[in-house]
Amino acid sequence: MMKLLILRDISAFSSDTVYKLCLALESRGLSEEGIDRYDSYEAILESVVPLLEQGEHIIVAPESGDYNAVKRDLISRLILESDYSPSVSQLITDNAGDELSEIDLDAHSLMPLGATPLLSKDGLYCGFTMPLLGGRLTCLPLDFMRVDAIVEELEARVLAREDSMLQAGVDGEIRMPDYDLVTPVSEMVQALSVAEKTLALATGEATMWVYNLYDRIENLTSTVKFVEIVDDQPADESTAESESARVIRCAREAMFNLDADYGAAVSDIYSTQNQQGETVYFAYAALVDRITAKAKKINISDPENLPVVLPHAVTLMADMVCEKLRANSTALTFNDGAEEEPAPAKVEEKKLTPKMIAVIAAVLAVALITPIVLVFTILKEDPTTQPSSNGIVTGQSLSTAAPTTADPFGSTAYNAGNSGGTEPSAEDVSATQTTAPAPSTSGVFTFYVFGYGHGVGMSQTGA
Repeated sequence: MMKLLILRDISAFSSDTVYKLCLALESRGLSEEGIDRYDSYEAILESVVPLLEQGEHIIVAPESGDYNAVKRDLISRLILESDYSPSVSQLITDNAGDELSEIDLDAHSLMPLGATPLLSKDGLYCGFTMPLLGGRLTCLPLDFMRVDAIVEELEARVLAREDSMLQAGVDGEIRMPDYDLVTPVSEMVQALSVAEKTLALATGEATMWVYNLYDRIENLTSTVKFVEIVDDQPADESTAESESARVIRCAREAMFNLDADYGAAVSDIYSTQNQQGETVYFAYAALVDRITAKAKKINISDPENLPVVLPHAVTLMADMVCEKLRANSTALTFNDGAEEEPAPAKVEEKKLTPKMIAVIAAVLAVALITPIVLVFTILKEDPTTQPSSNGIVTGQSLSTAAPTTADPFGSTAYNAGNSGGTEPSAEDVSATQTTAPAPSTSGVFTFYVFGYGHGVGMSQTGA
C-alpha cells in the first residue's frame, strides 16, 4: 500500500498535482484514503520512520519551492549518506542553456547514496526512491509539469521490476521482518556503557534499524554515534573478499571520523554465483579498533530468507562488540591483578648459630694461619698401667679421653693435617689453675706450651 505525505495547506497548483499522482498510481493502491496531511514539514519528517518500519511505501511530496530544502533535511534526518547524481547534473546541463549559471546543480542533483534517481524532463526537481527500514521511501516534488515524467520513471525503473521479481518468486525489497533487535542492541549498549567506550557506526540500511531504537534503549545515543560514510572505492559486488575489505574500510573511517574507541559497519546484501552455478546472497558485519579489524559473513542461498539477512548481520555486529569488550575486560582484570599481587616474599636470611660460628672460625683459622696450639698432655696413674722397663709410663689414648668438637661436614675438628691421629680440640686455658709439679721420678708430668707455630723451640710432634 502507498501513502502520500503532504502539507495540509498547499497551493492550487500543488493540489492539481496531488490529483494527478493519485490517478497515475491508483493501480498501485494510492487513493484519497492514502493521503496523510500534516501541518508542517517537521511533522512529516517525524512520521517517516514509523511508517517505513511498518513496511509502507511512502511518498514524501513537498511543493516545488521547498523541495530541495526538504530533500536535504530528509536525508539528514534519516542519517543517510549523501550523493550527487551525475545523470541529473548532465541532464540539467544539456537542457538549461544560458540559465545554467543560475541553477544550483548540487541542490538539484543531491540524492541519498544508493537511491534510484527519478528523472524529470529537464533534470530539475528530480525525485528518488530507495528501500529503507523495511519499506520504500520515494521523494518527488508537487510539480504539475514534471510529475508525469517522474512517475513514469518510478513505474518503469522500480515498480515494474519488482512485479517481475515477485512473479519469479523473489522479493524485490528487503523489508524489516518481525525480528527482535532490541535485545542484542541493548546488550551491546550496556556493555559499551559499563566499559565507558564509544562505537562509531557507519550509516546504512541495516544500521538505520539500530538508530531507530534510540527511544527504546537507554544510553544508545550516548554510546553509539552514527556517521555518514561515502566510500570512494566501491567494491566489486560479485566478489565477497572485496566487499569484506570495503565494509572494514567504512568501519575504520567511521571510527577515526568521530574519534571513537571502536568502529562498525554492516554492508548491503550482494549476490554471487557459487561453483554449482547457484546464486548465493551475502552480507558482512565488521568491527575495528585501533589495532585489529574483523569482518563476519552471512550468506544464504534461499531468496525467501533475504529479509532476515540484514537483521542477522546487525545481531552479529552487536555480538562482536560484546565479545570484544569481554575480551578486553578479561585482559584488563588480569593485568590489574598482576599489578596488585604482592612482591615475592624476601628470602629470610639464616641466622648463624654459635656452633656454626665456631665451625666457620675454625675453618678460617686452619686455612689462613697456623693455629695457636695448646698441647695439653695428662699422664695419670691408672691401675691398668704397667711401668715399662725404662721407667716411662704409657697413658691411655687421648683420642678417646679428650673431648672433641663435631664437624657439620662429618669429620672431627682440627683433624686435618694431623698425621699422628686425632688431636683433641683446643680448650680455653686462660682461666685454668695450675701448680708446679713436685720433683719425682714417677707420677704425673704436666707440660705447658705457649706460642705460635711449633711452640717455643720444639719440633712438630712436641717435646
